[in-house]
Amino acid sequence: MATISDVARAAGVSPATVSRVLNGGRVTAERARRVREAAAALGFSPNRVARSLRTRRSSAIALLVPDIANPFFTALARGVEDTAQRTGLSVVLCNTDEDVAKERRYLQVAVAEQMAGVLVAAASRTRTDLAEPAACGIPVVAVDRRPRRPRWTR
Repeated sequence: MATISDVARAAGVSPATVSRVLNGGRVTAERARRVREAAAALGFSPNRVARSLRTRRSSAIALLVPDIANPFFTALARGVEDTAQRTGLSVVLCNTDEDVAKERRYLQVAVAEQMAGVLVAAASRTRTDLAEPAACGIPVVAVDRRPRRPRWTR
């Protein structure tokens, strides 16, 4: 698998220039062309894990729903996924089965994976706790089932 250094060598530029090209930074049109051609020739694909280590955020969002078989949540998932794709994000769909313990585990995974955001249709209006992802700086959006007294901070 080609690395950013391999692309830089093939294009005759520095790894920093390759990074700027791939991230939409300012470089000359000629350098950008060389980098893109080298990346294509080498089959280079940016390493999402490395990128998330640098940015401290993944390119995935979690969507927690209480019942994926419910047509409302199926339609919601479709809309979220369509929108996420347009912005370069991926969606991890989590079916909580209206189980607060299962919901809590999914929220812990979102924190551990440093997800870019969490959309949650709460499993419980009174027991859902959204404090952990919010305290870690992960944007949290409650949809449809907003907890009555959400605990957003610890």
